[in-house]
Amino acid sequence: MSRGLLTRTAAILMIGAGVVVALLNVRVADEATGTTRACGSGFDSAVDRSGWEQWWLHDLDEPDAAVRSLLLRTRDCPAAVNRRTAVAGLLAASGVSVAASQRWRHRRPEHDVQRSEVAGRLVLLGKVTAAVGGGLVMAGLVAIVVFLADADALVFRYVDRPVAFIAGLVVMAPAAIMVALGMAISALGRQFDRLHLDA
Repeated sequence: MSRGLLTRTAAILMIGAGVVVALLNVRVADEATGTTRACGSGFDSAVDRSGWEQWWLHDLDEPDAAVRSLLLRTRDCPAAVNRRTAVAGLLAASGVSVAASQRWRHRRPEHDVQRSEVAGRLVLLGKVTAAVGGGLVMAGLVAIVVFLADADALVFRYVDRPVAFIAGLVVMAPAAIMVALGMAISALGRQFDRLHLDA
C-alpha cells in the first residue's frame, strides 16, 4: 500500500471517529410498540441538550401512556451512547494504527533487507501489536475524557469521578500490556536479526 493511500486512510478513520462521537444521533427502539426515539449526538450532550435528565423528562412528556411507561430513552440511551463511543474509539484506534504502520514502514533501516524471515516476522508482529495497543490506549483516554465530561451520566449518582477515572485506567490495562508485549516481541526480533547478521 502506498504512503499516500495510508495517510488518506488514517485521516479518514480519524475524521470518521470525530464525526461519530460528535454528530451521530443514536436512536433507540422498542419492538413491541414500534416506538423509536432519538438520544442525541455528542454535540447535543456538550450543549446540554442530551443527557440522563433530558431523556427522563422527555419520557415523562410522552402523550401515549404505553410509550411513557416504557421510559425508553432513560432505559436504553446510556447503552446506545456507550456503543457510539466504542465505535468512535475503534475508528480512532484504527487510524492511529495505520498512521503508525506507515511511519515504521518508511523508516526501516537499510539492513532490513538482510533480516532473516523469522526475525522480520517477529519485528512486524511486535510493531503491529504495539500499534494496536497504543491506538486502544489513546481511544480509551478519549473515551474516559468524554465519559467524565458527561455531567448527566447515571453512574456519577453512585461513584465519584476519581473512582470512575481509576476504573477506566484499570479497564485500559490490557491495552497497555499489549504495547509492552509488542515492544518486547520487536526487541526479540531485532535480537534474532543481530544473530542472523553475525552468523
